[in-house]
Amino acid sequence: IRAAAWLVAPVFLALVIVITVHPVHARLRARGLPAWAATILLVLAVYGVLLVLAGVVVVSVARLATLLPSYAAEVNALLASATAELARFGVGAEQLREIAGTLNYGRLVGIVSGLLLGITSLLGNLVFLLSLLLFLSIEASGAGTRHALLARDRAPIADAFTGFTRATRRYMGVNTVFGLLTGLVDAVVLALMGVPLAVLWGLLVFITNYIPYIGFWIALVPPVLLALLTGGWGLAIGVFVLFTVVNFVLTSVIQPKYVGDAVGISVS
Repeated sequence: IRAAAWLVAPVFLALVIVITVHPVHARLRARGLPAWAATILLVLAVYGVLLVLAGVVVVSVARLATLLPSYAAEVNALLASATAELARFGVGAEQLREIAGTLNYGRLVGIVSGLLLGITSLLGNLVFLLSLLLFLSIEASGAGTRHALLARDRAPIADAFTGFTRATRRYMGVNTVFGLLTGLVDAVVLALMGVPLAVLWGLLVFITNYIPYIGFWIALVPPVLLALLTGGWGLAIGVFVLFTVVNFVLTSVIQPKYVGDAVGISVS
């Protein structure tokens, strides 16, 4: 699976997205829309979900990259303060020059800009994912008929597929609710703390909640960095503590209980 990750990962991502939004097709058909029209709307809905998810991440990094140059004076002041503190602890002048050279502001902006270019280049891989989504969305339009045939001859397998799709939708529903809640809390507190673009970072928290393990760190970096530039170390530490506490309580303590109930697994 690891060797074929380039294929397995997008296939499963496309499958989960199509399963999540497929009830839209059934509701459109129930309202009297032709099968072809319902399928087209389903494809558009699937594409819209994916493009919104990717768009928020790209916009967040782009806004950070465009905002950083306006804080050149603050970055230089922080670097000067940091080197002064290091000098107090006996770090030599030559070592300080080396440290200052590695921590220059231009390099920081270059890293963020490079990250933006890297994310933009990844959008090229969306062509493959969009093709998979198109295939699966079209095939999903006939899933009901095939499921009925399978249930007639292989009822346990049909029941397993039904349970899988229901559990997937419930899991995505719980994830969405807790992502919205976490993003809302973070956005409100960031705004109260005076961090720029608080609403955008709250939206980024919501989107990255779908990304296991690294999603938290992706959402954490921009607000902490801006808090450091606008309010110093105290505000940056406050934002870090806020994110850690809010995300731990909501996504590591409360959410697993609801996810376990939704998909029928024990979290004890």
